[in-house]
Amino acid sequence: MKKMVYVIGPGAIGKALANFLGWKGLEVQLVGKKNSPFVQLSEMGSGIYIICTKAYVNEEIAIYLKEGPIILLQNGKGVEMPFTDFPEVYRAVIFATGQEGTFRAVSTSRLGVVKGSARRAIELAELISTQEFPFVYEENINVLVWKKLIVNSAFNALCPLLEVDNGIFVRDDKALYWAKVIMEEGRLLAEKEGVMLSQEELMQSLLEISERSSGQLISTYQDILQGKPTEVEYINGSLSEGKLNHFLADLIRIKSCIKS
Repeated sequence: MKKMVYVIGPGAIGKALANFLGWKGLEVQLVGKKNSPFVQLSEMGSGIYIICTKAYVNEEIAIYLKEGPIILLQNGKGVEMPFTDFPEVYRAVIFATGQEGTFRAVSTSRLGVVKGSARRAIELAELISTQEFPFVYEENINVLVWKKLIVNSAFNALCPLLEVDNGIFVRDDKALYWAKVIMEEGRLLAEKEGVMLSQEELMQSLLEISERSSGQLISTYQDILQGKPTEVEYINGSLSEGKLNHFLADLIRIKSCIKS
């Protein structure tokens, strides 16, 4: 008997993933918040839980999970903390962009172990991988989490504050300069935690994402425009030991309050 796959979070990424897995032949249910047309959290049974929501709702989600592995498709640092009591927790670093009605895989996404086994992570990566949204197993997932966090700290601060799309860094040298400054602060914080990343690989990643997702709006900017809470606490806020990221996180909070 096939296990039910619960895709929690009917946003652009969650909807696309649920569709792709359904086309692959998996039994999938898309789970939304109360009073939405989707399956409710309280209606879930045992299965595989793929969490595509914003990280600030993780504590609520954790209350409703039953037996089965948890896969986190979320940005930022510390998003796994509400699930520490569960035996199987896996973390994905996704390389895809989406806005309502659109989805684009920028590169192959990676899945690794927070709690559990490498064998199980490999199985889950194969299970949820599709031609449209590919996944592979990643042994050193924490390094990729940090790398994406640092790159996102530039996108999620500068794009909303400048009110521009993701392509700004391949179009504007001044924006690229400040992205480099922001990422260098994050790189040094990662180094303190034993994660070694080079300026060159961070810049390469930033420019590749900027070019491939040009015209798309970063999720923080989308949230601000829609009057929704942002994930700033898990991105620039999680790097607030650095003075620049602390300042940028405050600016995003202020901008979010003004727009709402």
